[in-house]
Amino acid sequence: MKTELKNAILKQIGISEVEFKENILDYFDARNGVSGFIYYSDTHKFAMKNQVLINEYLEEYADELGMTPFELIISFRTLKDNLGKDDLKDIHGYLSGFNCDLKQGTITNVLAWFCLEALAFELDQ
Repeated sequence: MKTELKNAILKQIGISEVEFKENILDYFDARNGVSGFIYYSDTHKFAMKNQVLINEYLEEYADELGMTPFELIISFRTLKDNLGKDDLKDIHGYLSGFNCDLKQGTITNVLAWFCLEALAFELDQ
């Protein structure tokens, strides 16, 4: 994960990397409620502001797993059994790299959560 994305996550929570590491167990499951990643308004803003960095990270992460970014996103546990036609459209729009008119909702929320949880796993190494 690029330093820029890591710093954006830490800024969103409002803590330092040292504090994050000291409480790392709090960040492995974003569904538990993490400051800055609770409300759709916050996660949407984060995902849209960091779209380029998130897309780059999705490319890297998916490539390591032998998947496409699209396949990776639809495999997320929060989405797996609840994907609608609009969600698929939103995923494609987000991955296009254009600052599309994505509405605040599940897709941007899940992408923000993915970043948070990925940072926890990365810093736990």
